[in-house]
Amino acid sequence: MTTRRLLLAALLIVGSLATLGAHTLPTTPLEWLNPRPQKVVTTSAGQPLLLSHELKWQLVASDAAAEMFHSVVECPDVKWTSRRGFKVRVGLTGDKAVATAQAPARAEGYLLTMSTDGITVVGHDTDGLYYGLQTLAALLRGGRTDQGVMFECCQIEDWPEIAERGVVEGFYGTPWSHSARLDQMDFYGRNKLNTYIYGPKDDPWHRGRWREPYPADQAARLGELVEAAGRNHVTFYWAIHPGGDIKWTTADRDALVAKFEQVYELGVRAFAVFFDDIGGEGARADKQAELLNFLHHNFVATHPDVEPLMLCPTEYNRAWSNDAGGYLRTLGSELDSNIRIMWTGNRVISTIDREAMGWINERIGRKGFVWFNFPVNDYVRDHLLLGPVYGNAADVAGEVAGFVSNPMEYAQASKIALYSIADYTWNTDTYDADHSWLRSLATLLPTNSEALRIFALYNKDMGENVHQFRREEGSEIEQIAALAIEGDGQALDALAQVCRALGKACDALLADTHNPQLIEELRPWLVQGQNVAAYGGAVVEWRKAGCQGDKLRSEVERLRKVIDHHDTTPELRHPYQTGTKVGSKVLMPTLDKLAGIEK
Repeated sequence: MTTRRLLLAALLIVGSLATLGAHTLPTTPLEWLNPRPQKVVTTSAGQPLLLSHELKWQLVASDAAAEMFHSVVECPDVKWTSRRGFKVRVGLTGDKAVATAQAPARAEGYLLTMSTDGITVVGHDTDGLYYGLQTLAALLRGGRTDQGVMFECCQIEDWPEIAERGVVEGFYGTPWSHSARLDQMDFYGRNKLNTYIYGPKDDPWHRGRWREPYPADQAARLGELVEAAGRNHVTFYWAIHPGGDIKWTTADRDALVAKFEQVYELGVRAFAVFFDDIGGEGARADKQAELLNFLHHNFVATHPDVEPLMLCPTEYNRAWSNDAGGYLRTLGSELDSNIRIMWTGNRVISTIDREAMGWINERIGRKGFVWFNFPVNDYVRDHLLLGPVYGNAADVAGEVAGFVSNPMEYAQASKIALYSIADYTWNTDTYDADHSWLRSLATLLPTNSEALRIFALYNKDMGENVHQFRREEGSEIEQIAALAIEGDGQALDALAQVCRALGKACDALLADTHNPQLIEELRPWLVQGQNVAAYGGAVVEWRKAGCQGDKLRSEVERLRKVIDHHDTTPELRHPYQTGTKVGSKVLMPTLDKLAGIEK
């Protein structure tokens, strides 16, 4: 090998190991805030202020604001006083408690100041005050020390760029459990997501048995979930999916209204009707518009506290739209202008830009409500999708009515993406996908975030799929893989180190007890990651031996069969899971090529 090639190989190895090594994470509570605020001005010249445990705090707030403060901000070590304490002023713009301080005059906006004189949180509206308190709570949690609470004096002016931000539970497969949904509501509150749309395809009373009322036990759970959403300032949309067998009869129309009335009594104040993934009579635009208009005039308009209706149309993406047939334009012209229309983009699975939104907005006569199909994996159930959220444009906020993410059936693992969805939809202009991703990993599993990051590196792409949507995976090892295939010894050593790092990461995660539900969701892929790591080590050892030695070759073949067995054995997988792929874009194809195995 030439000196230049040797130098190149060495640099690639160093680069690969750096990629797999520790990454720089935020060092101050301000840098950890999620979503990233619009405006932050620090006023302490980098000198943090320590609030000792011995300090007495005085809360200045109305009864309602004080109740909200104590429901959001945990201060276990604070000593409260009714006078002459470190003042925490909380209220809406114009409240006596916050004097002349004013929040940005934007929906959900807030102003937060932290100084030696005290803390002030001002909301433009009730939601803004809630989000300001969530920011304060995050700063106090992050600044907690044995001596007290450390924080940097600062002023934060903040508001969201997209009005409705959140999640649509609209995937096929095992619906989230009740406990998982309750946990999600708390997660949304902390991360300023304000919308949840309940529409799991495999809930019988949502789709197959939509005409039937919920049984008492299921109804009680819905009511509890609606209450949890309210506590976290999340609008709970309940969706029904009647299109598979709807008859457009008075009886079916009345059944819909009766179902709406039932869930209204449970506390639901926002409703959606889904007509996605159907054909035949149920897919008629004129009939859908007629039904939605009836529901608008005879249910929504008669319940003044109900939000505007949401429709998921049958032609919900550009690739599946028959523009000449006029379906979308019929909805645009015939649907009441208050009814929102959901849209996944240019394809079923796609990122969103201004051109895509301009196309649909012109046809439907209103701003489309984005249903972003990521990180949902119901079309690639053998893959986990744990990578960054990227590709959505920074300039679409003014073109969308809302933006919700369709997650995986794995509620904890989906938080990796949902954390970044919150970041992006709140502040699209400054969103940094990679930085947000690293923070999400460290927030979800602080005890083992580096192991989670290494594992996630090989669980980002969805493989070849019918929707032609792919994600970056394995770019950090592509050049080393190419050199290893050429027989470069240093590159082979680096590849072996990559596999060892993956194996150690999987070992550490399987032993982690901080988030047992997350580990249970990841388990099939973690075990497969161990298998891939062992296979990679054996392949490199065989290649470095000049492809000689029956025992080495037998071990390579045995470990490849272990991977195949784990991939194809139902007992080793979650329900609905079709296989278990790890590193399928670069790592496994490289190892198979080195082993001379065609797959």
